Amino acid sequence: MQVIITTLPEKLPEDVRAMIDENQPLAAGTRFFEERFTTGGSARNLLLGIGIGLLGIIVALSGVYLVFDSGTSPRGLESYDFLPLVVGLVLIFGAYLLIASLGGRQALIRAQKTGQRTRYGIFLNAELLVSRSWFDTTVIPRPLFKGLAGRAIQYDHDGQVKSFNLPGTFVDVDGAQVEAAIRAWSGRA
Repeated sequence: MQVIITTLPEKLPEDVRAMIDENQPLAAGTRFFEERFTTGGSARNLLLGIGIGLLGIIVALSGVYLVFDSGTSPRGLESYDFLPLVVGLVLIFGAYLLIASLGGRQALIRAQKTGQRTRYGIFLNAELLVSRSWFDTTVIPRPLFKGLAGRAIQYDHDGQVKSFNLPGTFVDVDGAQVEAAIRAWSGRA
């Protein structure tokens, strides 16, 4: 099995889909460390979204100026004159997506405060480490796991070492306990 990184549950193996489905019980032998969603994290994402959006507006406006200025110059309009406009629009769209995600994050915060279990976090079973974050699900078979570097999970993906950071906080456990469980799972305790 190879590393799988996807946002689409249908691209996941059936046993992994069952892991992340809140309506199904976890299989025997699966350990789950639930990510805690916080209001502070949502506020950080809101500020980040606003900052990226403002930067996008500035870059897009300078791109509009450049396009109009280049259109009136003797050299004419070149394709690279559109680059700042495109970059600005991409930043604005990214900011929109970040800010639009806040409603869903707030719903997760409310669910966790009422004691409901969400299936976002780190799963460990006999052969797989599965990380389900807000953005995607990453499935790492044990042979492709390369270890922890600080709070970063490292793994081999298509011959290159890749990594992602563990969630900032967990429900009912601290980060050190999760790191110790991952090391024990990998046999590198």
